[in-house]
Amino acid sequence: MFIRTLLITMVALGIAVILHQRLADQDELFGAAAVATPDAAAALRSVSGAARSTKPWIDDFAGFSASHPGRWIVGRCARPCLSQAEAEESSRTDAARAVYAIALERIGAGRGDRKWLAGRLLADVRAGELAADELVERFDRPYGTVWTETVLLDASPAKLDRLVDRYRGELPARRAWMTAVQLGAAALTLSVWIAYLLLNMITKGYFTLRLRLLAATITAVALVVLLGGP
Repeated sequence: MFIRTLLITMVALGIAVILHQRLADQDELFGAAAVATPDAAAALRSVSGAARSTKPWIDDFAGFSASHPGRWIVGRCARPCLSQAEAEESSRTDAARAVYAIALERIGAGRGDRKWLAGRLLADVRAGELAADELVERFDRPYGTVWTETVLLDASPAKLDRLVDRYRGELPARRAWMTAVQLGAAALTLSVWIAYLLLNMITKGYFTLRLRLLAATITAVALVVLLGGP
């Protein structure tokens, strides 16, 4: 009996570790490495015979930055999009990735806070926060109409500090909520195993295997919550 219980508990722990690892691999919406985004708009302009856009910050970013002091970030579409809405989402996600790296360093968020921070920042950038200018382009190609967007974000301290302060102010409440969830998961696990022992005594071991499997499954889920702390 003890060996079976131990084996089931080990299986539950194994499931919890695997689930936690999969969640940890996806804990950041933007990934760990910053990679230069291919400029689909520039490629489509070239194919269409247009050497330049209508925006100086696109055609000569270095010159624009020199004449406009501050911290500027350009978001691009990595590939042609099938709609204007998709193009907007793509370019702003690209821009938010760069802003996230800055905000993460400023806030010093723990691993458990990073996905939350990325989600909050992505939603704000998509909603137009920090946006200084944009260029939506439509290209009619033989295979159909495609769209791109290039967006310019103003990430200067005067603009970004407001967002960073807001996120920093929200973190204590989020961490308190996560702690409450973890305590609840621990209490649930303890209650489940106590209930298992009582039911096993009442039924004289008739449903032992089913009760163990149920308790082990709940334990695995609770462990995922506990391991994914703030």
